[in-house]
Amino acid sequence: MTAILMMLSSFELSAQKNKWGTTADSTVCKNNLSFYLDYVNQKQWLSALPSWRKAYKACPPTASQNLYIHGARIIREAIKVEKDKTHKAALIDTLMDIYKIRINTYTAPKHSVKARNSYALDYSFYFRNDYEGIYAVTNETIEANQE
Repeated sequence: MTAILMMLSSFELSAQKNKWGTTADSTVCKNNLSFYLDYVNQKQWLSALPSWRKAYKACPPTASQNLYIHGARIIREAIKVEKDKTHKAALIDTLMDIYKIRINTYTAPKHSVKARNSYALDYSFYFRNDYEGIYAVTNETIEANQE
């Protein structure tokens, strides 16, 4: 019985969450944040993409706002060079998701204003024929930024 209790408590400890995610994910999160940042610091955006993706999957949204700031730049660079329309559309969806997560996670005005503005600009660029969507996103941005 004691052995079972010890196993259960050690399992609970290994599954505890912290800023970096569960204990199991935290190493993957921290390592890949570091790896992609090495490329970002050298402005090698496309080289940063594989490690950034791993960090994006492993890290909780609260781990680092820079994950989303840099991620937007990395994904925009990937969109520029992507030839396959299906893959390009998936990258654009990822970019929009990055903005949504950043806006919903980092709600302080100094953070959300920049994220909302970038979201509205990129939305209007990538979905230039979606007039209703552009209007909605732009209107939301203006409303939120009035504060």
